[in-house]
Amino acid sequence: MAKEPGPQWLPASAAEARLLAYWGQWFAFIFGILFLVVGVIGVIFWWIWGFPFYLLIAGALNLAAALMLKTSFFDSLDAGRFKEASERLIIWTILALILASSRAYS
Repeated sequence: MAKEPGPQWLPASAAEARLLAYWGQWFAFIFGILFLVVGVIGVIFWWIWGFPFYLLIAGALNLAAALMLKTSFFDSLDAGRFKEASERLIIWTILALILASSRAYS
């Protein structure tokens, strides 16, 4: 997980984007844990594999995304590679939208 304060030399817009991405990373991590717990409880108590199985997969993907965000986005931003960090954040946003909408239409 990324640390909250970034380098002091970051421009104001980059520091603000870093702060928003930092909190987004924590939300993905918390929801990943929540989805995993609810999915395990659903499998144990209801013995069905529909919705609890989806929650297990969504939880694992949220945790993976939260942990991979540091190496792909935060390290690039902290090193001053703003274009690369911007491109990687766009990719993560598109993946999040695809994964979030996949269950809504299935």
